[in-house]
Amino acid sequence: MSSFNQIQTACGALGYFDGKTYLKDDDCEDALRILLRCLRYENERKDARLQMLESKIIENDLIPILIHLNSKHDAKIIHHALKLLVNLTKPPLVCFDGKLPKDVTLTNVYLKIESHLQKTKTNLANEKLFDFLVDKVQPVLDINWLDRSDEDDFILHAVFTLVRNILSIKSERQISEESDINAHDLVLWSIHKSNMENLILFCGNKAQGDERIMNILEIVVLMLREQSAQVLAYTGEQQAKKQREKNNDRSTFGGATYIMCNAKGIGENQLICHRPLQSLNAMEFDREKRRFRRPKNRAPVKNDLDDSQYHHSALGIRLFLREFCLAFLDNCYNILMPRARVLAFFSDFYLYTQLFPKIVRPDLLSTFFSINVNKDSDSDLYRKFYFQQELKSIITDHRKSL
Repeated sequence: MSSFNQIQTACGALGYFDGKTYLKDDDCEDALRILLRCLRYENERKDARLQMLESKIIENDLIPILIHLNSKHDAKIIHHALKLLVNLTKPPLVCFDGKLPKDVTLTNVYLKIESHLQKTKTNLANEKLFDFLVDKVQPVLDINWLDRSDEDDFILHAVFTLVRNILSIKSERQISEESDINAHDLVLWSIHKSNMENLILFCGNKAQGDERIMNILEIVVLMLREQSAQVLAYTGEQQAKKQREKNNDRSTFGGATYIMCNAKGIGENQLICHRPLQSLNAMEFDREKRRFRRPKNRAPVKNDLDDSQYHHSALGIRLFLREFCLAFLDNCYNILMPRARVLAFFSDFYLYTQLFPKIVRPDLLSTFFSINVNKDSDSDLYRKFYFQQELKSIITDHRKSL
């Protein structure tokens, strides 16, 4: 049997979702093993991965399996479904060994995988899915790390890797307002509603190994990937300032009113003016009208490929992220960062935290820097050393490309 027919048969043997629950097939476990084996031995064109994504196995089968199959007899099925979901949500760059393909055919494959994952991200932003992940991780975290079994370690690794993979998927490009809710906002809100952020903070505070530190740092950075640090820092203050200004504003119809003589208003009424006029020419009827808006097809072109663009999320999401940052700095920062100094990913996270001029307070970071809170010489030296190392790596990569 060819690989195409084998995958198609395995996808059909999983079961189906009837709208209320997932009805598994008798060969569901064997079908999941076949799909995992196909991904393990996939070719460079990623035909097996593309076929599974095109068949929408994530939203039609894997997510319903994890949500609705809670019996102890289905433990192996849930284990294989979770492993398959982690594999399918893997970033496209990781599928190609961390390098963008130069071949035209492989580049098209890369773009197809990325497009399918972007379309699936909305389905992955499911509160019930994150509730399932929280229910799987919570009992494991209650066990002492020395007493955990291999299955417990697998659950921790799989759940946090899945959360990282979901957050790493880029949102689809939309020709809409910047303040509209996108798929990334839905994922963040699902994390908040399921209390997943509390588990992230707990693991960051009790991290025992470099692998867990890496996962926590990646998740935190990806949660803040579309946010502006300055906007997050002043989110609560902006709302309070607007409320104070609103309370101090005078009513539109308060105070004195004036009647224009020999000027007809609506119907048989006289024309009313709410402010004194020095001359008749000062009377304006379009002063409070909406201003002319430029059509979207004539607006300046935005660089959608630039990851540095910020997305203006809803107020509730920004407040949640701000509180999460404060809790992370209070409870996890000084514990994680000394251990993560030697990790490569630490540099990106460290430089990102320097963008928080108001949230990041020196007294919170004194343990990490191990210096006087009024001095920042070590921090400057590290940034200078990091930039020198990055410059050397860029020059080396450029020479290799030549």
